[in-house]
Amino acid sequence: MGIWSELISKGNDRLQAMAVLPNGNYLISGTTQPDSTSTIYGYTRVFAKQTLQTTIYTVKEGSWTDPAVWSTGQLPSSADPVVLQHAITIPAGTTGNLAKLTYTLDGRVIFGDTSARIRVGFTAK
Repeated sequence: MGIWSELISKGNDRLQAMAVLPNGNYLISGTTQPDSTSTIYGYTRVFAKQTLQTTIYTVKEGSWTDPAVWSTGQLPSSADPVVLQHAITIPAGTTGNLAKLTYTLDGRVIFGDTSARIRVGFTAK
């Protein structure tokens, strides 16, 4: 965990430390004193990092389970928006997970059999 111990003052607030937590969130701690005769209060806050969603799209026809089919070189996850620009086959016994599905004119899904599935907008907890 990286920590910056840079003292920054603004009004009656003083930032004492900032740390990047293992999950990427930020931990801020400091003190505040409403006025010169008041008690000094300490505080700690955690700020969540923001993540940018990248739309994953197909670059060629093929199997859902083939990383070379996808623009990122990886299979989509339940957090990824997906654009199908080609015919994609979901093999028997496979569930394709994604956040949002968009088709172009040539995009389509071919299911290997009745056990092949697509799960849209589902995040496992």
